[in-house]
Amino acid sequence: MIFYTADLHFHYEPFLPSRPFDTVEDMDRQLIHRWNEAVSEEDTVYVVGDVVPGELLERLSGHKHLIRGNHDTGFENAGELYRYFETVTDFNEIDDGEVHIILCHYPILYRKRGYMVHGHLHQARGPEYDILRQVIPAPACALHFSNPLELLIATVLSAQTTDKRVNTVTPELFATYPTARDLAAANPAQVEDIIHPLGFYRSKTQHLIGLATALDERFGGVVPRTMDELTSLPGVGRKTANVVLGNAFDIPGFPVDTHVMRVTGRLRWRSDWRSAHPDPVKIEKEITSCFPPEEWTNLSHRLILFGRATCHARTPECANCPLSDTCPSYAPPAGKSTSKR
Repeated sequence: MIFYTADLHFHYEPFLPSRPFDTVEDMDRQLIHRWNEAVSEEDTVYVVGDVVPGELLERLSGHKHLIRGNHDTGFENAGELYRYFETVTDFNEIDDGEVHIILCHYPILYRKRGYMVHGHLHQARGPEYDILRQVIPAPACALHFSNPLELLIATVLSAQTTDKRVNTVTPELFATYPTARDLAAANPAQVEDIIHPLGFYRSKTQHLIGLATALDERFGGVVPRTMDELTSLPGVGRKTANVVLGNAFDIPGFPVDTHVMRVTGRLRWRSDWRSAHPDPVKIEKEITSCFPPEEWTNLSHRLILFGRATCHARTPECANCPLSDTCPSYAPPAGKSTSKR
């Protein structure tokens, strides 16, 4: 019989909070016991990454084959893996009866018939997000607002500029035009003068007045509370709608911006992490499928804040990153281990 497993992470203490064990010794003992209950010496097991080298691997039954994960490379004792497995590869393809199986630790797009067996994505609900929750315990929307209309306007203004800069112009804008009807009837030149520091002020003024007009005419000036209604407004896409839903109405929403795309790609939380032009809607669906809805808004905040503070686009601060132990994109300096244990 052929078995498949992944992400055993023997003797890895950071995983204890997300596993039902009190100690790593108890975790190791239970994993080995359950493996040997199911696997005989004649069976074959493909481990699709992340076992962590160690003598306890000798206690596992069966003919073992490893497809390496990010925890299986970079350690001083990584070479020991070849002692415990009949083959060690980064990618493999096998035929299990009449079914073709593609094996890789990371989910990849592979245009062949068959089934993709991978690991790694448990991290989206495990140590990495647990660490982010510790590092960023109280995430919040960076845009300043006191009601749904103000947040909607501020979010539209934040395109191609920073939240910090938006916050410098919105106090005057909101005081001058407190309702959608006020903004719809505004003198464009006056709006342009207020939002001038943001750049693209002429086009943004047109968008704001058009948005306010539609909001006043179709919804009586009240910001709607559904994705379909919000995205029916001119200039409002899924990202803006998710920001408003999650932060103004406490309705689960997962805004996907460039920071979210970059961080989830580097962590390989999503299957299209290799893509140079990922689809934000697909990212939203894939990531939210790994988390409970009540976590979506804070998850997005944490990824955005982490992207701004540490996981920069051009020069990420990998050496000081709290996720470097498990991040598959982290390349340690020569001669140093990827583990901080």
